[in-house]
Amino acid sequence: MYAAINAARQDRGRQAVELAQEAWSYSTMLTNGQYDHQYDVNLVGRVAGIKGYFERPPYFRTAEPSCNLRAYGGWAVSIAKSSESPEIEGSNPNLSDAERHDARRKAVWRGRAARTITQLQSLPTRNLTRPISKKLLDKVVL
Repeated sequence: MYAAINAARQDRGRQAVELAQEAWSYSTMLTNGQYDHQYDVNLVGRVAGIKGYFERPPYFRTAEPSCNLRAYGGWAVSIAKSSESPEIEGSNPNLSDAERHDARRKAVWRGRAARTITQLQSLPTRNLTRPISKKLLDKVVL
């Protein structure tokens, strides 16, 4: 995923999408529609943001329907609420309540930004909303 983030920051879209998809495929929990690790919670928002920004608009896409990508964005928001929860493997047990709340807040904002990117980039006015999506991707998602 770090390579995908790097590629996205350097505007190498095709490579970023391929690396994000590869990271997604290595997460066996996400491919089955479940998650139980902090890495998965962080991964879903980043994958949704990268794919939402760099993939072609859904009205040209044949391989993956736009509803799938929008589902990623929605899922990023819903599972972000469990970020750094003690029930999730890989969460940091040494965090204070304030730090845990801050990490959860950041994860929720990452999920919301990813969902917004997927929605903006699926509009016919994609070229007009692209700068907004790019700022969200750079400042919140990555």
